[in-house]
Amino acid sequence: MIDQYISNLRKMHAIAMDAGDKDEPIATTVRTLDQILTSYDIPHIFEIYPGNHVSGIAGRMETKALPFFSKNLSFGRGTH
Repeated sequence: MIDQYISNLRKMHAIAMDAGDKDEPIATTVRTLDQILTSYDIPHIFEIYPGNHVSGIAGRMETKALPFFSKNLSFGRGTH
């Protein structure tokens, strides 16, 4: 099923995903997606962290999510 999306996934500038090891079935799905992206040589970041869906969310936002977005998002200037 993912084959139909590979060309679009290759166009993405950055892909990151994570899940808590107690957050099933999301953790299993994230592991599977990591394997698929790896098999297609699509660059991505993948992490399984200790806990559930909300474990350490404030710290993860500060140390993981916001730096990822800061590095990988860009906004056009002067387009208003």
